[in-house]
Amino acid sequence: QAVFAPVGNAPVSDEDLTRIAEIIETRFIALGFDSVFASAKFDGTVLVEFTGEAFFSSVLSQITTRNLLELVDFSGLDAEQVTTYTGIPIQTGNNGTGLQRPGGGAFETVIESDDIESASTRNTPNGVVIDFTLTDEAGERFGEFTANNIGEPLAIVLDGIAISVPTIQSEITNAGIITGNFNEREAQDLAFQLNTGVLPVPIEFISVTTINE
Repeated sequence: QAVFAPVGNAPVSDEDLTRIAEIIETRFIALGFDSVFASAKFDGTVLVEFTGEAFFSSVLSQITTRNLLELVDFSGLDAEQVTTYTGIPIQTGNNGTGLQRPGGGAFETVIESDDIESASTRNTPNGVVIDFTLTDEAGERFGEFTANNIGEPLAIVLDGIAISVPTIQSEITNAGIITGNFNEREAQDLAFQLNTGVLPVPIEFISVTTINE
């Protein structure tokens, strides 16, 4: 069995702790572990019972990585400003630290991880990309936004940092592509985490114990 907790034992709501347990359980199962059961504990930790400890350490980062993805409105920024805001922390609807928009305030989050229904990786001549599909509600919202912002920059933001800023070429409804300076493993990990749910807060691994029956 393994124990996980919010980073620094930060206090979280019962709802968030339960959600963390659900996502961790989903990730363990998706990674091929058997007899998985995760539960939120009164001390603010999550206890996971499972079989298959032999390869546990090799996939630990896939279990604990948060990977909060956002598609963020960069409309109105010129090329120089886009360059300034790329690769550094920015303030968004889900990230309260970093650079604000010119004139102040956070950048608007248009789409976030929970809006993504499925994700998969694909190799292209320009490198590996992630194809994604949106939920029906998110697709309708994204379609309206992109139709009204053709020719404007849209930032792909991962954990508060803009990793790439493509230009909106046409209306996009239920599907899109995430580009960035990914290697194949990084892209596969991100797709995995998008498919299994994004943790509400960062977590860390505390301990693992072998129980012999």
